[in-house]
Amino acid sequence: MGKSQKTPPLAVGMNGKAGDLGAAAPRGFSLKKPRRFAPGSFTLEAEMRRSLLFVCVIVTLLGLMTSCCDGDKDGSVVHAILFYSPNCPHCHQVRTEVLPPLEKKYGSQLQVLDVDTSAAEGYQLYQSAVVQFNVGQDRLGVPTLVIDSVVLVGSGEIPQYLPSLIERGLDQGGVDWPPIPGFVPPAD
Repeated sequence: MGKSQKTPPLAVGMNGKAGDLGAAAPRGFSLKKPRRFAPGSFTLEAEMRRSLLFVCVIVTLLGLMTSCCDGDKDGSVVHAILFYSPNCPHCHQVRTEVLPPLEKKYGSQLQVLDVDTSAAEGYQLYQSAVVQFNVGQDRLGVPTLVIDSVVLVGSGEIPQYLPSLIERGLDQGGVDWPPIPGFVPPAD
């Protein structure tokens, strides 16, 4: 029986009472042990956090879907004019291979007006554009696409630069029809 067991010392709180640690805690805090719940048990606070997280995820996903899939998110429209000739193979390539995927991607946000330069009115409008935008002799020919005041010539430049011009135009709130003398924009 010989060994005596030592008892641990008692903590003394701020009020001087032994074992009263609660009084030593700052106002609004408690030194009591937190309640422990069994795994899977329900707490209102945890459920509120899960609900809030769920709502945040849904709102974020809806925002992403809207920004990616909205065909006319701001009402922004990019307008362009494509001068072409029906007998030109490069024009045919631009009209059948380059523009359709862009028109599908941007929907009503991209409006391209085709102008046939083999018709007298179309040729006259093409000549007005050449003069207006000071197109050099080495860049004359079709297909020619005018977007704002940028002139793209050929089946190389148009697919290379048009997608970024469309994006930039939409980011800036849209692009009006090119300012070509004698051009009357079609009614929407």
